Amino acid sequence: ALAFAAVSYDTFELTTQEKADRLMGTADAAIAWTYDGPVAQHPTSPDFIAVPAGPLAESPTPRTPERLASLLPPGSRTITDQAFELRMRTATGVGLIGARMLDYTDPIAHGIYRPLAGRAPSTADEVALTSTAMTRLRASLGGSVQLADGGRTLHVVGTVENPDDLIATTMLLRPGAVTAADATRAAGVEYL
Repeated sequence: ALAFAAVSYDTFELTTQEKADRLMGTADAAIAWTYDGPVAQHPTSPDFIAVPAGPLAESPTPRTPERLASLLPPGSRTITDQAFELRMRTATGVGLIGARMLDYTDPIAHGIYRPLAGRAPSTADEVALTSTAMTRLRASLGGSVQLADGGRTLHVVGTVENPDDLIATTMLLRPGAVTAADATRAAGVEYL
């Protein structure tokens, strides 16, 4: 019984390295630009969370890809991963669906999502969905889904699996595919 319990615990409890792989694929670092000031972060904290470690800037400078590049070693390459929610027409009415703008085919992002069928979105009007998102949106590969206001239709070109959350209701879009007006809230992460 104790051996079974130990094996079960080890099977479901991820190591720090496994958590890092799920968070950032094959990247060397993940940057969540949530503060404009010094932060403290322990490399083995459960969720890699950084907390303010000093005063925040009184007049924060704009968060741009150019500013990020200036803070990194020369030759660094980044990709963008933005997570937010979209108000969508669902099988039962209108609801919020988790969305991410991430090019999961980029070698840096390898491992964050697993492609299951179809292909990755290649235009702003294409999406890949997890199986639970397919069910919630009553969608199918080759079909389409709509924003709640009916102003935009997105074509389903692929299905994916989130190895970190097998029941996640998520839609994946190309970076830049959604405007701030479409998203109800957004938080950006850069993967290096």
